[in-house]
Amino acid sequence: MPRVGMMVNVNGMIARVVSATSGRALLDLNNPLAGKEVIYKLKVKAIVHNNEKKINAIARMFGIEIESFEEQEGKAIISLKRQKSTDKGDIELLKKKAKELARIDLEIK
Repeated sequence: MPRVGMMVNVNGMIARVVSATSGRALLDLNNPLAGKEVIYKLKVKAIVHNNEKKINAIARMFGIEIESFEEQEGKAIISLKRQKSTDKGDIELLKKKAKELARIDLEIK
């Protein structure tokens, strides 16, 4: 029988037992660090100034592969490799993140 505070595996997810009575248990599926202060130590390995590298890195976050990159008048013009799974939502997010992180407008041909 589960005990309060015990960590259990539920279909591959880790949960903490909040309460347990006969035949029933209330589980907390939140990450154990949820609501706590977390301090990270980071080491910067490189600062990327090249817009093509920035846009390629952002695209990879969305599973998008760029075939060609051209920069004109403060705007990046890219063409994408043909992929079955690229949807319009991901492309819109790519444009938004390019503007936010690389400070460049993105046009897709």
